[in-house]
Amino acid sequence: LNPISAFQNRLKDRIKTLASNRVLTPEDEERLQQAKEALAVTFGLEADRPGDIRRQIAKIAHALETGSFDARAFYPEDGARYSAEQLYLNTKVLDLVNIAEAERLDYRYQQEPNVFFGIRKTYFGLPFNTLHINALVMAAFFLAGVVLLHLCLRRQLTKV
Repeated sequence: LNPISAFQNRLKDRIKTLASNRVLTPEDEERLQQAKEALAVTFGLEADRPGDIRRQIAKIAHALETGSFDARAFYPEDGARYSAEQLYLNTKVLDLVNIAEAERLDYRYQQEPNVFFGIRKTYFGLPFNTLHINALVMAAFFLAGVVLLHLCLRRQLTKV
């Protein structure tokens, strides 16, 4: 995992943690807004050399920790040649994060949305850990394959 993706993942975790609370204090709301802006800024960072992007990431991290992050300070300058988006961008994951955030804020939902990358999923009104559900599905497919293989081999042996 490259340093920019690792930083973006930490930002997404921070956003997810802050956004998991339905009621936010004004300070938490500001930290959430700063984290979302920082995530957007990291995809648009530009510099003359790839190493300069890492330094900008360090500045963003420091500004977030001190609560003094201002996205305008990180707007690209004219003539920059490399951008973080050009180097490392997974638009599908970004789209999923944006959809999840939009669903979280949608007033029409009476319960938590069942998003793909959620930590917990709700089935039949009960919360389940996504990791456990995924493991259960993989085990079911594995067992179905073993049973199918057993039936096919048994059939082949009875023919001989």
